[in-house]
Amino acid sequence: MTTVDVNSEYRPVNIVTVVCDVTRPVEHEHVVRFLEVVVGFANKREIYANIVDLTRCGIVLPVERQFIGDSFNEHREIYRQYLAGVVVILRSQVVRGALTAIGWIHPYPTPVEFASDYVEAEQKTRKHLAKRNVMWPGFGNGRASAMSVGRK
Repeated sequence: MTTVDVNSEYRPVNIVTVVCDVTRPVEHEHVVRFLEVVVGFANKREIYANIVDLTRCGIVLPVERQFIGDSFNEHREIYRQYLAGVVVILRSQVVRGALTAIGWIHPYPTPVEFASDYVEAEQKTRKHLAKRNVMWPGFGNGRASAMSVGRK
């Protein structure tokens, strides 16, 4: 069973965790749910950032990545106004590198970076928020973990 969990306890940072069978691709209906959640944050019209944990799900197929890209482009203006940045946590260094390169070729509507864990994601998120003059204390313990932060 796939779930899209949202933890907004660390506002203005939202942690979105996708959990599913790691041996199967993420289904379209869950990609749609993820995008609804992300757009919902922007519609609040406050500066915020997202940390997206994809370490506990299967691959996102190219057709779904295109669907995500199209959705981001559709909402480009509201993301530019309110979304300070997105940090995506991925296990694979190769995938992190490939998605970074894609962002160079087809720029994302907001800063998007990739991290290997929550500690790195916290550091990058603080930087994005600071550029928008939003000071965020982080997770508080300096040793953020998927179990303590991503899933509530």
